[in-house]
Amino acid sequence: QKKEAVPILGPHRTFNWFENLPKVCQELFTDAVQISDKRKSISGKWDNILSAIHTAPSCTITQKEFAQFFTPSDVALYAAFSLLDNYNMEIIFDPCVGHGSLLIATALVLSEKEQLSSWDLVKKLHGSEIDRDTRMIAIKNIARCLVNISPSLEINSVEAQLQKQIKLCDFITYPNSKLSGLKVIVNPPYKEGSKGNAWIPIIEKLIDIDISSVSLIVPVSISSSKRTQFLRRKIFDKFEKI
Repeated sequence: QKKEAVPILGPHRTFNWFENLPKVCQELFTDAVQISDKRKSISGKWDNILSAIHTAPSCTITQKEFAQFFTPSDVALYAAFSLLDNYNMEIIFDPCVGHGSLLIATALVLSEKEQLSSWDLVKKLHGSEIDRDTRMIAIKNIARCLVNISPSLEINSVEAQLQKQIKLCDFITYPNSKLSGLKVIVNPPYKEGSKGNAWIPIIEKLIDIDISSVSLIVPVSISSSKRTQFLRRKIFDKFEKI
């Protein structure tokens, strides 16, 4: 909430924002927690979509090379709920799309919390992905979930639209002018190698451009380490709410 605040857990072991959600969104998040905690399916209308969020990358080579790790469905939904607080119809952008989990979670929240559907929903989801095969998997994953949300959509048409909106490129080279005013949701690749820390330039770019807001997933080991103190200071200076 505020920078100095300590998160308070509610009776469901969730942050106190949970009680302020619409009932349908509370049920959605509760199902996501069950899938993430129990690693099993649930019986409900969100089962296929939440399970799609919770799918790990299958190729161990690209997983290691690009630091691709799945985002649990409850974490993805929490990031989406946080991002879409005070939503004003902005485009949602994921700079590290991966298999599409964060954009799927965002689409689900937009459909339930903001009542967006059909092409109005499809056209809100944008992003970039550096790996060609991963991008294609993401486009198919997202398209399938969008059709589950809005059955009137035709999957081939949705995939064609997403091909235009999810670019095959390194986010670092993505034009800053096209990111102005967008809401960004991201779980960057936290990888350290010969070229340095892959996640640092991504976060630095997000801090330096004129985006509407950002929902950033950061491991505790990264967020609390001394070597990233400069990055934390830049984040605190840029954003009022963390």
